Amino acid sequence: MNKKTFSLFEDKKFFEQDFSGYKELLNRIRQALIRKKHCSLENINIGINFDPSISYVYVSLFQAKCKVLRWGSRKETLEDSINRDIQKIIENERFRHFKLRDKNKCRIMIEIVTELHPLDIKDIRTDTFCKNRFEPGITGIKLASIKSNNSIYYMPTDAVVYSHYTLKQVFNHLSKKTGISKLTNKISKRYELMRSNNEYNCALIKSRAVVTYNDKVIPLYRGYPYPVKEVSVEELRSRVIKGVSWAAKQMNYQGKFLYYYDPTTDSIIDHEHPNRDIKNNYYNIIRHGTGVMALLRAYQASNDKKFLRKAGRSIKYTIKNLGEHFCNGKKAYYTFCNDKAKLGGTGVNLATMVIYHVLSGDNKFNNYMEGMVRHLLSRIHESGEFYGYYIHPEYNEGKPLLELNEKERKELFSFYYPGEALLALGLYHNWIKNIPPDFKEEIKNKSMFAIDWLINVRPEKYADLFSALPSDAWLMQSIEEWTKNKEFLKQEYIDFVFNDALKLISQMYQEGESPYLDYEGALYYFYGEHPYPDGARGEGLISAWYLALKLGRKDIADKILTEGKKLAKSLLYLFHTHESSYAHRIPGKATDSVKLKFTRQWTRIDMIQHVVCYLYRYYNALVLDRQGVSNSEFI
Repeated sequence: MNKKTFSLFEDKKFFEQDFSGYKELLNRIRQALIRKKHCSLENINIGINFDPSISYVYVSLFQAKCKVLRWGSRKETLEDSINRDIQKIIENERFRHFKLRDKNKCRIMIEIVTELHPLDIKDIRTDTFCKNRFEPGITGIKLASIKSNNSIYYMPTDAVVYSHYTLKQVFNHLSKKTGISKLTNKISKRYELMRSNNEYNCALIKSRAVVTYNDKVIPLYRGYPYPVKEVSVEELRSRVIKGVSWAAKQMNYQGKFLYYYDPTTDSIIDHEHPNRDIKNNYYNIIRHGTGVMALLRAYQASNDKKFLRKAGRSIKYTIKNLGEHFCNGKKAYYTFCNDKAKLGGTGVNLATMVIYHVLSGDNKFNNYMEGMVRHLLSRIHESGEFYGYYIHPEYNEGKPLLELNEKERKELFSFYYPGEALLALGLYHNWIKNIPPDFKEEIKNKSMFAIDWLINVRPEKYADLFSALPSDAWLMQSIEEWTKNKEFLKQEYIDFVFNDALKLISQMYQEGESPYLDYEGALYYFYGEHPYPDGARGEGLISAWYLALKLGRKDIADKILTEGKKLAKSLLYLFHTHESSYAHRIPGKATDSVKLKFTRQWTRIDMIQHVVCYLYRYYNALVLDRQGVSNSEFI
């Protein structure tokens, strides 16, 4: 699809205005609710052309542990519409629970429909920039009953309030209001029925919204405060420390992280494993390892030893979840979790142990590291291909998988695990002292053999696993680490890293290439789709910068540093803040954690890790660039 050029003048103009009028309006709405009296709009100007034919007005109350209380009206004037909302809110039996006199506890939002575009519900699009596009947080949906005067409004900010970012999620939500949900429990079927619904006239809507925050008013874009702070060196460092501090506070005495948290429901039950309970909650040892990695980056950013202590505690949890076997008469260790022994689990957790050892000087995990290296080397097939699993409950009756045929290898192949394993092997080879020479040589030779397979064989053998957007950031990181050894400065390795980095940049939304203010710096598989503000791929991108620095490729290094700033800014939109948490079940509980998407509110430990690790390495790159450093052995 050809890219277009968009003018965002009107949106930018909205955020550049004086919001004192909105502040006074919301103060008057609060007082009217408290006193249960009429709200006058005399001498108030909020710069919106109220159109009684379309300008539906919603007033919403948000408070901890309370379901949002809201009402929407469309009368002849803005004042009449607001007062109708106030009247209906006061009449609601839940109104008495809201502490309106306390601005810190009860936040008020006003949202006004400014545009309405009628269309057939079947013609709603999500993957192309056109007038029929549904964009979560930017557009809402109006359904007007053909048989009655009733209308159902899904306001643009509802995407944040209910943590939606797909049309399927929105239609599932609306199916409960239209009665379609009573026909089937299957979300996919509800989606189909909503798409073919002919009982309602449909329209896409846009709005302007502001929400109170203490004594301030916060203008909202896509349901969150806009814009974020400028991407300064200190801001990046601060976000790393705050993000990891949040994760560290959630750790338990065993060293386990809070794996998942949904602030809209105050739930720690992973939506992908909804049948688990608190005692048997889902956990993932690979993502546990990424949490340790985040702690270590926070230590590097802050020099605060609490992060190092907590990393050590978390590694002890890893040790408790190691299985063992023998390779050539010597112990080998692998991570074991959820009845599976994944290559990536051993790889990521070994990498964290090496970095912990380098930063702390602590030798107590050395025997485990050596055994984990043996295990990883034992998982390389004679062709150079890594086995993805050592134990899988659906293969060989859950017993160790010592040999796999071609079909089984492909079924159990992971696109990411080999890169994770190779990064760990590279770190161990380069940073651990006193490795026996023959063992060190074996690590080097087998790692090169495995990289050769990934670079030269995998693209043809597993072509169907490749996506339009480069996704093997772990391999990019591992090559960056291994090229500290001159034998690994192979052109095909270097080309892989730089080509993937430049491809990532080429599939990054640029200013004016989308009709939305916050797209710049986020990635896409194909132009026009909802963006990916992606810290995981960012880690691969910034690895290419360190490799370019090493090789003196200033052209590539400068390009990555420039474009990397845009990616960093898009990632800052993912941080939960006090200002953005108005719809959270317990506002402030998720502050400084990292959400999945712009409007999807839940967080997971690996999401925090990918974002903060990219931001830290990008921060360090800025520091090195300003110092004029021409090479770096940065771990």
